[in-house]
Amino acid sequence: MAVELSTTNLGRQCADWALTDGQVTVFGFVDSDSNRLDMARFDRVNALWCEPRGVAFPDGLSLARVHSILSEYHALWCAVSEQARVLRDSNARQCCDER
Repeated sequence: MAVELSTTNLGRQCADWALTDGQVTVFGFVDSDSNRLDMARFDRVNALWCEPRGVAFPDGLSLARVHSILSEYHALWCAVSEQARVLRDSNARQCCDER
């Protein structure tokens, strides 16, 4: 099953994520202002270093889990959450229109 990714940008930070069954799953994160992310903070999750300023989550991580690991990016996670809410609302309206 293919996953349709969305991207949220906030300044020089961005996150790639998907909305599946109403839940946000994050697959990647980049902070262009950061020198390099400390990969030790991802010791208990499947995370891959990506470029000097990013990390990929091949299996995906819940938005809550990513937020707990990278809490200093709170504003980005809030932006992802808001974009997901708008997408959910849009999908719900589209579903109702098809009936």
